[in-house]
Amino acid sequence: MTGTKPAYQLPKRKNRGKPPVHYDADLNAKRKYPINNYSRVHFVKQLADIPVPNSVTEALEDPKWKEPMNKEMRAIQKNGT
Repeated sequence: MTGTKPAYQLPKRKNRGKPPVHYDADLNAKRKYPINNYSRVHFVKQLADIPVPNSVTEALEDPKWKEPMNKEMRAIQKNGT
């Protein structure tokens, strides 16, 4: 078999070295309606709208913080931790 040609030879690839389109890094930028950008902005805006107290005194003055703190303290006392 030395010196004989194979019966069938595969064709040369034309895209050798080029990744397929579905591996494109900018695929998300090509979407018509990228919902991910909008949902992320909405989530961050909601977090920014929550006032965070700077001290325990401020937290105890705000009912939105006082009740959860009391609930947590009751749970800690109940568990004995």
